[in-house]
Amino acid sequence: MGYYTWYTLDILEDPDNQEEQFWEELDKTTGFAKDFSKYGGSEAKWYNWENDMVEISKKFPKMMFRLDGSGEEQFDVWNCHFCNGRSYYREIQTYWEPFDEKGFYISNKS
Repeated sequence: MGYYTWYTLDILEDPDNQEEQFWEELDKTTGFAKDFSKYGGSEAKWYNWENDMVEISKKFPKMMFRLDGSGEEQFDVWNCHFCNGRSYYREIQTYWEPFDEKGFYISNKS
C-alpha cells in the first residue's frame, strides 16, 4: 500500500526555451509527465520526487520551476522550487485567527 499525492508543476523561468526537452526528461524519469499536460497534474506514488527534480534541474540549470503537492492527509499541502540543482521546500501554514470577543457579542445581539 502507498500514499498518493496530486502533483502539479509550473515552469517559472525558461530563458533558453527548453520546455519541450524538460517535459521529455521528466517523462523519462517519472513515466507519468504526460499526465501533467493532459490532466493539469498527476496523482502518483512518487517517493523520490525531490531527488528526481533536483537531478532534472541540474540538466536545465537556467530554468526555475515549482512542484506543488497535495497529499491524502488534510494539511499535506506543499510546494518546492527548483533551480540548478537546488531546492526550496515549503509546507502550507494554517492557523486560527485570534478570537475577537468584542466582535462576537456585537454580531450575535438580537
